[in-house]
Amino acid sequence: MSFNAYSISPLWVGFGSTTRNFSTAQKDEAGKTVKFSFNPTVFVGTSFPFLFSGIYLSPAIGYAKYSTQDSAKRSEIILQYHISQEITSYFLLQYGLSNTLTRISGKGGSVSLNNGTGTATFYTPDTAKTSYMASLDLGGEFIFTQSFGTRLQFSVDRFLNSQSRRVSHFVTINYYF
Repeated sequence: MSFNAYSISPLWVGFGSTTRNFSTAQKDEAGKTVKFSFNPTVFVGTSFPFLFSGIYLSPAIGYAKYSTQDSAKRSEIILQYHISQEITSYFLLQYGLSNTLTRISGKGGSVSLNNGTGTATFYTPDTAKTSYMASLDLGGEFIFTQSFGTRLQFSVDRFLNSQSRRVSHFVTINYYF
């Protein structure tokens, strides 16, 4: 089956998962890091033709809900400002910026975790806190049919700060309607 990626509908919804700080976020007391964690994520987006054939402005908004091991709750709203570029008739390269608003709330308390050379105490919030983060994004989408595609995206969070820079990834199945 052959068709052009640009012929798909400009409106889409995607369902998948987000993993923040992969390979750097500690997941247990032994010091193992997170490679993939299932955190339900939904995106809604569109595409507008831009300047040249095969290049599109592709803004999207997403919501991610995180599972936690303590009483804290975490969720994110993700605003993406991407360019999609048709590389082949079934593959789109996507790049751009995103802004993430993260909300963390909890009942307070602390947890002691191994930090590689000993242990450190990490505190959970006792009130709701919201933070803002800018990311540089790069990803690709494989288009299966005129209605479905799958996307893998990497985000370099806090890309201007070399000491706290982290990489995150999103995986979604997208439906075009």
